[in-house]
Amino acid sequence: MKNTNTTKYYIEKQIYKVFERCKSKDVKISDVLSKLDFGFPLNAGFDYSTSSLIKSVILKQLKGIRSQSGLVRYLKFNK
Repeated sequence: MKNTNTTKYYIEKQIYKVFERCKSKDVKISDVLSKLDFGFPLNAGFDYSTSSLIKSVILKQLKGIRSQSGLVRYLKFNK
């Protein structure tokens, strides 16, 4: 449980750092996500980096996307 709390704290800290740097009121989600730096070395056998997977989960939450196919559709039409 402690490792999970440490990871959550690290992610929150990175998100707060990005928002501190964003002074403009017109900030896109893609701008925020591109500035997040998750330096996790693990790839755990996935096709994508751990950082990319975390960013996709954040995007799904922010956009209210419920399914993986919905995320794929969103990314395909919103480059």
